[in-house]
Amino acid sequence: LNHHYLSEVLFYLIATHTGIFGLLSSTTLLMLLSFGLPFFFSYKRAGISTLPASLLLTPILFERTDIRPEMFSYFFFSLFLVILYKNRAIPTKLLYLLPLLTLLWVNIHIYFFMGTLLVFLFFLDGLLKNRRNLTCHYNKQLFTIFFLTLFATLFNPQGITGALYPLTAFNNYGYAIEENQNIFFLESLGFHKASVEYFKFSVALLFLSLILRSRNARPIDWLLALTFSIAGAVAVRNLPLFALATLIPLATNLKPLLKKLSVIAT
Repeated sequence: LNHHYLSEVLFYLIATHTGIFGLLSSTTLLMLLSFGLPFFFSYKRAGISTLPASLLLTPILFERTDIRPEMFSYFFFSLFLVILYKNRAIPTKLLYLLPLLTLLWVNIHIYFFMGTLLVFLFFLDGLLKNRRNLTCHYNKQLFTIFFLTLFATLFNPQGITGALYPLTAFNNYGYAIEENQNIFFLESLGFHKASVEYFKFSVALLFLSLILRSRNARPIDWLLALTFSIAGAVAVRNLPLFALATLIPLATNLKPLLKKLSVIAT
């Protein structure tokens, strides 16, 4: 099943008109936008603490910088993340773009289910924040968007088969490939990657900051940290998703800790 046929069409059109330079330029731009969206959102709210967080997480993105369909997924993932965070702070009609974006995403790359997962995590955050109140407007709205994005995944050439394909994709592999292996298994075989070392340090710092701020840390920060730390550890191909998903939580929870350190230093 070709789950990324539309990205192939886009790559073909770019290559036809601009060649390899256009492919390199467009994918570089996609990566910059993918990291830039959460970076600038975080910088407006967490300020200078975004800089050390981004310096720590950026090298993790280097794991997956080839010209691949997943580049589009990184962009959609960041767009979903920023819109959902924005809606969490101040309700925005941009939320209703998410099902429409899913219509594109499901035809571009297999990571399309990550968008629905993000909506679900923010819905859980709303339940925890509002004491499990399903009737409040925020929770009802996210619940609606969650099912609309689920429904949008059906609009692909294979219908429900394509929508459920992420559950069965691994059955098609005739042999093990590196990008689908967990980091501990690869290390046991002698693979050593700089991106994995940055990942380990980032995970440790992220959870340390959350624990130190356990009274004030937002539920969504915990949910994103847990979900994408596990995803990154389970498969190397998920490491960039961890970097994108945890930039805002890491910068947000580092901010008060850095302030305390600066006060102590002075």
